Amino acid sequence: MRRALESAVLRALLRPPCVVSFSGGRDSSAVLAIANSVAVREGLPRPVPVTLRFPKDPASHEGEWQEALIRHLRLEEWQRVDLETEVDVVGPYADSVLHRHGLLYPLNTHFHVPVLHHARGGSLLTGIGGDEVLSPPRFRRLNAVLRGQEHPRPRDLLSLAAAYGPRWLAATGVARREPYHLDWLTPVANRELGRWRARSIAAQDVRWDRWISHAWWTDRARVMGERSIEAVADDVGATAIHPFSDPTFLVTAARERGALGFKSRREALDVLAGDLLPAGQSGRISKASFNHSFFGPRSRALAAAWDGTGLDETIVDPRALRLAWEQPRVDARSQWLLQVLRLRQLGTVDEGPEDV
Repeated sequence: MRRALESAVLRALLRPPCVVSFSGGRDSSAVLAIANSVAVREGLPRPVPVTLRFPKDPASHEGEWQEALIRHLRLEEWQRVDLETEVDVVGPYADSVLHRHGLLYPLNTHFHVPVLHHARGGSLLTGIGGDEVLSPPRFRRLNAVLRGQEHPRPRDLLSLAAAYGPRWLAATGVARREPYHLDWLTPVANRELGRWRARSIAAQDVRWDRWISHAWWTDRARVMGERSIEAVADDVGATAIHPFSDPTFLVTAARERGALGFKSRREALDVLAGDLLPAGQSGRISKASFNHSFFGPRSRALAAAWDGTGLDETIVDPRALRLAWEQPRVDARSQWLLQVLRLRQLGTVDEGPEDV
């Protein structure tokens, strides 16, 4: 698996400047460490970590972890960009993306714009895909029980029924155990969303190796997300590469880890880059949040001025949405609707990232 990741990052290193979107989280840290190791071994220019910092947003701070890795890797170049409200979902970076590309998924694709300013004509490495690929799979325990690696328990019968029983029955169980409701959607929309989500979860492959090499590779969210970043990277002539979603890595990981996958994120990081990371890095459980920076003063001003029109009221409940946008912490799943309203405000003005 390590070789597959090294091959993926090598493609980026061969197109300098090779910039790593480096938050200090486990996934971006692993990508940076592997890229640095390959660069040193191959005699190539070392990767350049680019970190967006938000001094006024304490939940986003990961300075201690960032500095520990930079020291450990002995990297001399580290680009740190201090921002305040610029990455607001209707702020200047988001506007530049909406102007050029319209709505993209995920809604925070514009977060990469200030990082890509340092990758012009080169390449961008991200840790995208790590959350999904390196986390323990849904049926890991069941697969371990079926292979005699864990002692069976009565509750395992429920997992067995969910895994191998009728899909409609599994979907019904998911809907009952994990109800899904968004306050700003209409009852009809919530029911349909809940059914779709339950069917999607119930349809997951029981074996991790089949899921990672087939279902994840064709997953709509993965495909759309990577295409969005690639479109923004193309604006500055850069190539975006996501090692944890690289097809060779996925096939290799499926072959080596089999049906069970990884027991934990810590095990995954230890296997892939444990020898390259500082002590404790792979086992950390904290994670930065950028919610305050994404839904900042510009978002709140647009939400406050909204007259309740412009959205499909068969799907969205305007009163409930307005209330959701007034909360101290705004659910990110509602923020894309604010970009819908902003796009209509912007009209056909055409500006690129260089205009920010």
